[in-house]
This record gives sequence, C-alpha cells and structure tokens, in this order.
Amino acid sequence: MPHSIIRLEIQPGANEAFEKAFVDSGMLSRPKAIDPAFEGKLLRSTSEPSVYYVVATWSAPERYDDWQQRSREGADPAALAIIDDLLVDPIPGRFFDVAASS
Repeated sequence: MPHSIIRLEIQPGANEAFEKAFVDSGMLSRPKAIDPAFEGKLLRSTSEPSVYYVVATWSAPERYDDWQQRSREGADPAALAIIDDLLVDPIPGRFFDVAASS
C-alpha cells in the first residue's frame, strides 16, 4: 500500500495547542470517508519538539490525491485557523511507494 509523509513545523512551545487543533480538525479521522483503508498517525520528533510528521497509508495514489483536493472540507474552521497560525513554512506532503519490506 502506498504512503504519504507530511513534515510540519510549528512555532516553538505550541505543541499542546497544535495537537488539540489537529485532532479537532479531524485530519486523521476524516480521510476514512475518502479511503476506508486509510491509516494515519501524527508523530512528534523527539529531537526537534516543534517538528511533526503525518505518516499515512492509503489504498491507492488516487485516494491521496482526492484527500489533497478536499482536506479542508468539513473541518472545524476554528481548529484549521489555529493550525494555520501555528505552522512555520508549511511544506506540501509527499507520496511514497514501498521499496522493500521484511
């Protein structure tokens, strides 16, 4: 199954507000409406506490493309505003195929 990886950097010290807004926005729950096979996690870097990665598995590249087009639809506007305010230099996500597995 293909994967997406998004790197997010937030303002230092804003972890609690960011994590709450991320959950409240449904960024890890709403994709299931597009792809029932979706599995995603928000990971916080242990060496850089203001850096996060969203790592997700999709059933097909097209489902990720669908999500990119509609990722803000149906999200809590207040939560999105908090995320937008806390992000530092947002970088678009990248899509990956598995190269090898054990």
